[in-house]
Amino acid sequence: MILHSLTLTNFGLYAGENRFNLSPDTETGKPVILVRGHNGGGKTTFLEAIRLALYGKRALGVRVSRSDYEAHLINRINLHSKESSASICLSFNCLEEGLNTSYQVERIWDKQENSIFETMNLIRNGQTFSDIPKESWDHFLENLIPSGISQLFFFDGEKIQNIADDSTTDALRDSIRGLLGLDLINQLRSDLTLYTARRNSCDDSHELEVIEREIKGIRDDLMLLEEDAAQIRADHLLAERRLQKAQRKFEAEGGTAALNRSGLKQMLNEVDKQIIWLRSDLKRLAESSLPLSLAPKMLKKLQTAINKQRVSVGNKIIDEFITDFELSKQPQISKSPSWTQSHFKALRSFLRTENEDACGLQFDADPTWIESRLQGIDSDLKVQALELSKSLDKALKHKEKLKHQLKTLDEDAANESLNALREAEFQRGRSETLLKDKEEIISSLRNKISKLEVDRERAIDITFDNSLALHKVELGERVRAALSEYELRILDRRIETLSGHFTECFNNLISKKRFLKGILINPKSFEFTLLSVDGNEIPKSLLSAGERQIFAISMLWALGKTSGRNLPIIIDTPLSRLDRTHRKALMRDYVPVASSQVIMLCTDSELTPDLDKLISPHVARRYEISVTGNKLKTDIDEKITDLVYAH
Repeated sequence: MILHSLTLTNFGLYAGENRFNLSPDTETGKPVILVRGHNGGGKTTFLEAIRLALYGKRALGVRVSRSDYEAHLINRINLHSKESSASICLSFNCLEEGLNTSYQVERIWDKQENSIFETMNLIRNGQTFSDIPKESWDHFLENLIPSGISQLFFFDGEKIQNIADDSTTDALRDSIRGLLGLDLINQLRSDLTLYTARRNSCDDSHELEVIEREIKGIRDDLMLLEEDAAQIRADHLLAERRLQKAQRKFEAEGGTAALNRSGLKQMLNEVDKQIIWLRSDLKRLAESSLPLSLAPKMLKKLQTAINKQRVSVGNKIIDEFITDFELSKQPQISKSPSWTQSHFKALRSFLRTENEDACGLQFDADPTWIESRLQGIDSDLKVQALELSKSLDKALKHKEKLKHQLKTLDEDAANESLNALREAEFQRGRSETLLKDKEEIISSLRNKISKLEVDRERAIDITFDNSLALHKVELGERVRAALSEYELRILDRRIETLSGHFTECFNNLISKKRFLKGILINPKSFEFTLLSVDGNEIPKSLLSAGERQIFAISMLWALGKTSGRNLPIIIDTPLSRLDRTHRKALMRDYVPVASSQVIMLCTDSELTPDLDKLISPHVARRYEISVTGNKLKTDIDEKITDLVYAH
């Protein structure tokens, strides 16, 4: 497992958003992430945040109530922040069924009056984790990284001191039992005892009665939940109506435009300019042939009159030609004239008839020129004029609306409406969240009822077989005996492995004046005895304070090795009770090789220049944290050797 990043938002002393890049440098083999700061600067808060992200309420203890947990979350919201919410986001990689899988767990909580609303998000390989219901995510993370095992890898100076000073070996016993999973064996043994007791004293009718009682209890809870859900739906509908009302009121007050008078005036100026441009374009069209294009019937009549006028002009020319022809001498010379007076009379009679059919209109210009002008009329002018008229009408209405808004402008009312709108949106979102949570719980209870009904049918159909029951009781007793034997054997084997790892770790860290040959651990009482190289016992009372610290660190190191899990190690202030020699040994022989990722939290007084120089070749990232703002806020300064500095 490798931790990649930790993001704290308004958590404890960490105001605003603060991101730690925790990835070790695998290419150059630098596993150490160093976080240094003064006491009270946020180091312990850093370790607490990782535990809280992984285990939620269980990070505070097994028997912590929900109300105590919520009170703790409220107290962890940064006092310096103006917001009433906080969040923790932890991303990490781990092996799952042989595959490298990425996870991101985020916990967000928001304070509303005296209540706290917590939201958890779990993402696997970039997608929301959907293999199990959301309410089981905490159990999934607990199985992925058991909290009992994590205590061997995420520990602080207090944990070290408890093991170092514990004369009763309680802390050591709890660590070993958690490591070996003996708690699970004890739980299984207790379950078998309960099972055999039930089989000896109960029959299937009692089992059926238990199932019926459980179904009834769940149905009662389901009925109450459905009533709550119905009330929440009504609240959600009311919140939706209030939101719509707030939106209408906000728009009536001018909306976002009413919050900016100068912007409203600027919009009015732009509309005035648009109106001037549109009127200018309409005037230009009116001065063109647009008026004629608006009277198509009149244009058709005019064309007809032009055609008739053209005929009339032609007839006049012909009449003049006939007169000239009649007066010429050519007809008089001919002895037998082909044109007589009757011919000319008939021809003029025909022309008079044609002239009577012609229009009586008189044109001031040549009809041909007038016709050419009519052909130049653009048929699209009417469409352009219609579009400009519509745009002008729209602009005038917009202008009147803007003038009305300016006249009735009330910025205070608009701000009040905006606040009401935001509150309505929050209430609607809150009711949606509550309704979703209730519906998920209701769905889960319905699934439980379905499963119990299957069990009930099974209990009704199966007739209890006493001989089979006795056989099961016998098997249960044999399994209990086997578990006891298994516990003893696995204890002997694991304690032997633990002893070897401890001896190696202790000898690597202790000064050369006191090497160990080994350690004896009683598998029942978990009392231990140190053996010197010559085989003599070394009472714990003879160890110095620093050597007891080395003893505790070596034991935690050995327990981690014995567990077989590749987890990162996080150590908070491990050097405070060590002398100079043991500090150097710890930094030289333990921290660089303890795990593939070691996050070390220490004070500036602990990490002296000589120790800093000793550990620097193994440091991938370095963070300096300090308290500002009357100890209300922690500032982070990331300093990465051979990398770019970042804040």
